Amino acid sequence: MAARARLLDLLCDRILSTREAVGVKWPTDADRRDGKWHTTTHPDWTWSLWVEALRMVGERRKMPELIDEARARTAERAADRYKHDLLGGAAFYYSAARLAAATKDEEMRDVALDAARAVADMADDVTGARPLLREGGPTPTPTLDTALLGTVLDWYAGKTLNDKTWATGACKHLNYTIAELLDPELKVESKSTEDPPFRSRRLALAIAGYYRAWEATRDRRYLDAGDRLIDYLWLNSGADHMPPRDPAVTLPGAGPADTAAAAIIASAIARLVVLDPPPELVRRHAARLGPLLNNIAQHVTPVDPRDTRPPGMLVEAGSDRPGAPPACESLIGDFFLLEALICLEKKGLPC
Repeated sequence: MAARARLLDLLCDRILSTREAVGVKWPTDADRRDGKWHTTTHPDWTWSLWVEALRMVGERRKMPELIDEARARTAERAADRYKHDLLGGAAFYYSAARLAAATKDEEMRDVALDAARAVADMADDVTGARPLLREGGPTPTPTLDTALLGTVLDWYAGKTLNDKTWATGACKHLNYTIAELLDPELKVESKSTEDPPFRSRRLALAIAGYYRAWEATRDRRYLDAGDRLIDYLWLNSGADHMPPRDPAVTLPGAGPADTAAAAIIASAIARLVVLDPPPELVRRHAARLGPLLNNIAQHVTPVDPRDTRPPGMLVEAGSDRPGAPPACESLIGDFFLLEALICLEKKGLPC
């Protein structure tokens, strides 16, 4: 436990040093050699992870100015909540919904619910599936990672409004992904044309989505779907269970690891193991979590006494940013490891 608390302290320190370095910009990834961040003024949905990281660290370190900044940054992006962009669901879950649940902020609650309605409105009238974008022109095919990105805000909306119809819409999309996308994804033999593929990361997000759905509904099919994906990644990982970026184009345990994918999985399992009372079905998951966190910790700076890089960097996380070095630190990796440890420390998350 002491080692886990130390790891959490390192990650909090990294959020604080990152905040000082990036100013008003948005961090994306950092060079593994010196920890210098690449930033953007036009972030993708992961802007919300920076917002929630600020909130979590602000709460843990008793620094209200971080929570104030998290709220101001969310307000800055609030106009995007009306877009028919599925990723907006995830963005406003990790920002507005978390802020509303943690601080009882009514304005943030309304922002989150507006985004939830925009995402729900994207569902296909027949299948209930939700594409990534619907702004005219061809409709993109849903992808497996939308099991999280396209439904996570529904669970917040349903609980906040005490309205079970939100679960109905989310489950239609999830059932579509299981019926149409899960088996083909597990049979992929090669995706070498992707650059970078980060396929394990997409599968990890799907795992988080299915586990979140099981937490909300206790429908066994969602736990089973997440377990199938974890078993697939475990089978194609080395002894440390760090998934390769794409298990379809490397031998088991070969190729560059994706520590961000491992962190997403750790966070998803952490939500399950803190449920009270602990469900019998998640005992297997609890047994996996400790060793996984220990192995992820081996990739957090300092990795040895001679390591002079900023403390708290999760390296080998990789980034979707074009030209990003393959073993860099990334916001998504830092965030999900931080979230996993905060969840375990506090025995849960705001929503």
